[in-house]
Amino acid sequence: MATLASRPVIAKIRTDDIYFTAMSLVMLAIVIIGFGPTYFYRGVVLAPLPSPLVHIHGAAFTCWILLFIVQNLLVASRNVRLHRRLGYVGAVLAASMVVLGVLVDTAAIRRGGVPPIFTTPQFILINDLGVALFGSLVAAAVWQRRNGPIHKRLMLIATIGIMPPAITRYAVFVAHQPLIAPAVLYTLLLSVIAFDIATRKKPYAVTILASLATVAVFPLSKALSNTPFMQQLALRIQGHP
Repeated sequence: MATLASRPVIAKIRTDDIYFTAMSLVMLAIVIIGFGPTYFYRGVVLAPLPSPLVHIHGAAFTCWILLFIVQNLLVASRNVRLHRRLGYVGAVLAASMVVLGVLVDTAAIRRGGVPPIFTTPQFILINDLGVALFGSLVAAAVWQRRNGPIHKRLMLIATIGIMPPAITRYAVFVAHQPLIAPAVLYTLLLSVIAFDIATRKKPYAVTILASLATVAVFPLSKALSNTPFMQQLALRIQGHP
């Protein structure tokens, strides 16, 4: 009995640990594939990006993905204390990402860097609504940090929501198949719903709501892009009176 009592307790691997860690690695792969040719494969800090601001933006978003992986690994290893401490770093990083996202998009418009698949108003809305939703979901996750299942799903879907730039870059500029982008995004979101159903017979309400909000970004951006306000805003950002 004494021998048994002295043995270290090995934490049982939970299905959640496998799924959320795997999803974080999948998103790292998406980011590397999407931004590899222009950023990662060119040496990151040595990559010929348009400005220092874009370098800071790239570093911040890369750090978020890496932190997301670490946080999931910490939960899987039951190191909750360090997970919570790093959570404060994550909250500050997420807030900075929202600001950087808006600044970088504005700078891209001013130098004529809007991708040809978007109009300028669409580009503004897709990116700014995307980072605003990301910040909102992360804020909600921080608020629900005592509720593990809800917290994890909000963080996961928030991170899925910032994948479109990487997915689109690969789908449009490398594979020349624009339909890849929505297919990958929807697959990621559906996997969260499927995981909920597989593990608890029904999806969490927050999974459905956050997924619908993420999907709604593009059609909402397209609908609002033709309003006089967005047309005028686009002209002002471009430097036109």
